[in-house]
Amino acid sequence: MFLAKVQTLNAEFSIQQEGNIKNLKEVILELAQELDAVLFVQPDAPISKSNGQHFLDKNLDLIIDGEGNCEIEDLVVNIDTKYYDKPMHNITEDQKLRKEQNDAFIASKNIKVNKNLPFVESEESVKIRSAKEIAERITILAITNFVAFNSMSGPDALEYINTHNLTSLVTPKELDFLQDPTEDKKSQETWKCECIWVLFWALNKTKEIGFPNTLADLNNIPSEEYPVGKNKNPWDFINSQATVKSTTEILDANDLYYRLDWVCVDARINGNQIEQVHPGVVYERHYALNWLINYNNAHWDNVTCDT
Repeated sequence: MFLAKVQTLNAEFSIQQEGNIKNLKEVILELAQELDAVLFVQPDAPISKSNGQHFLDKNLDLIIDGEGNCEIEDLVVNIDTKYYDKPMHNITEDQKLRKEQNDAFIASKNIKVNKNLPFVESEESVKIRSAKEIAERITILAITNFVAFNSMSGPDALEYINTHNLTSLVTPKELDFLQDPTEDKKSQETWKCECIWVLFWALNKTKEIGFPNTLADLNNIPSEEYPVGKNKNPWDFINSQATVKSTTEILDANDLYYRLDWVCVDARINGNQIEQVHPGVVYERHYALNWLINYNNAHWDNVTCDT
């Protein structure tokens, strides 16, 4: 009920005492009741009910503190429709089926299932990246990956990019890497093999992404399908791509990796070892899939893998 109450809040302000105000508690109580407020309170305030930071209701009774203490049996929540910017949309059948099937699949692998995780985007609301966008991204990732694995130097990569007019496709973080490809940065960049693998799958170059218990092997991509190489013009690859996996297939994969990523994060937070999947593989594939569905309309450098 408190979380529902939070949704109704449309203003925030602080109260700071200056000097000696004898009736401060009464003033705060009056304000709280008039505004139907909740209060975030420090432990040394005149109205404190806990030794740590905590929340009080409009009657100055403890809602919750860091140890889970509570003084109230119920919290009255009045939610007016004016508090919502837009109506809540209904969950579609494809979202329900996708979640149900992936939860069952994860359980079949003897992996913890969180049935409370929300649904990913519906097929009617999502916009998948175009074949050309995906091909452009693969091309730049392939170049940075060559540098990461010492198949190409940073200066040579930048010259290649400049020669083939690819500069506008390079992100700020990628440019920083190519200008200064330290060993630490190379180690991080090698993980982008997983992103390249997912994006090739999205272009129908591979049948399946595969289960994330092993690393992707880019040697399984035929050399003639690769955008970058000796005597190759990457634009031939970029301009020849015309098909993308269906929205259903991409969302199925996105939903699965979202749920697997939660498993990995949960294990890390609780200090547990997860053996069924490789957390690094899961994260990178989830990253690429979130980019594919335009998650939060983020550019490549700013993609998040929220769980």
